[in-house]
Amino acid sequence: MWTLWFVPLIVTIFAGVLILVVGYAAFVRPNKVRTWIALAAAPFGCTLLPIVALMVLAGLNALLQKSDARLFEEVYGFMPEMREDQMLADDFGTWSNRSIYMKLEPTPHDRRRILDVAPRRSDLTAEQFAIRGTAEGFMWWHTNCEEPAIYDADGYREWQTLTVYDCPERQIMFIVAFRP
Repeated sequence: MWTLWFVPLIVTIFAGVLILVVGYAAFVRPNKVRTWIALAAAPFGCTLLPIVALMVLAGLNALLQKSDARLFEEVYGFMPEMREDQMLADDFGTWSNRSIYMKLEPTPHDRRRILDVAPRRSDLTAEQFAIRGTAEGFMWWHTNCEEPAIYDADGYREWQTLTVYDCPERQIMFIVAFRP
């Protein structure tokens, strides 16, 4: 959503600097060719600054973002045996207001460890659980399962809500963790 203002920002910067350059050139009337070249390049250079800043921020975000395995470890406290391509996760917020959504293809050992943490059945229906991920707009949140088992582990490792959606016939698990 924030990208909606980025193009108008670039256009505004370009137009503003262009107006300043034209005003400066009309008022001062520079004699050197180098000055004219610098004045002609100023709007483009100033427009390039926010674009470069956005590229740097995107690169830093990619470097500093937690991997899916690290997000799993944040929820459960152990690194999973499954490979990185067997999990998909999105996270929002910080320590005091954090939510993590995961889709896993766990190994049998990981599945057993996850279900050991979530011993009690949830009151949620499969439809209610599916709404949690679809409300966030995830393209990968496909919780279609003939006989799902939904478990709660609320309170585990300070997660107010920790819900596990197990689909044994597809060998897939979905996890929602929320900490207020």
